[in-house]
Amino acid sequence: MTINATLFRSQWRMMPDRRTVTFRRKTAIAPTYTNYTVGDAWYRPDETAEGQTSQGVYIKRYRRWYLVKEKMTAAGFDEDPLPDDLIVNTTSTIDPVAGTWNVIGQREVGALGAWELPCIMMQIRSAFAVTITVQRRTGVQDATGRLMPTTTSVATPSGWFQIEGSEAMPNLLEKTQMPTKGVIYFATYVSGLLATDTLAVAGVSYNIVTMADPQNDQELQSCTVELAR
Repeated sequence: MTINATLFRSQWRMMPDRRTVTFRRKTAIAPTYTNYTVGDAWYRPDETAEGQTSQGVYIKRYRRWYLVKEKMTAAGFDEDPLPDDLIVNTTSTIDPVAGTWNVIGQREVGALGAWELPCIMMQIRSAFAVTITVQRRTGVQDATGRLMPTTTSVATPSGWFQIEGSEAMPNLLEKTQMPTKGVIYFATYVSGLLATDTLAVAGVSYNIVTMADPQNDQELQSCTVELAR
């Protein structure tokens, strides 16, 4: 019995709910991307989980996207998809979740003539997101050369402030009812963030203690902070 290889690799045509997506090839660490419009893609959901302790606000969605090889070739892309490439989709009647998916793996599905791409999307749930104002010292100095506490706002990203508690202050005048420490997660990447910046949430300013830049494609940018006094 002779198997028709072309017919064998065309079984993707039987898959329902196919759609057009944008495949973004990472071309530089900066990062920069080249876009390709790829038709007849489909996905299968895996799971949605809390990304970090955040009262369910910071979430990670996992799914597997399937991109047909001949459709990718027709779009002008004739290489292997790789981790940190992106897939961008829009909402539809069968897919209410739209956004940018980070490719975290790659395997071939020969019978379908397609790539199977495990992906992750990291989100701050918009219904609970707060505005974070990044404040930067202006560089004004006093007579001794010390920086004056004068700041200007340089960015206003959305995100989430996860309260981690309040420290007991021995000085009665320093006691406060507001949280004194926590973690801030940024919904979108804030470029050029400095350790000397302060982050204001609901009018309260916090100093940056540590910064976690997303050196992999599976975490959001975050900072541990403490109340600015």
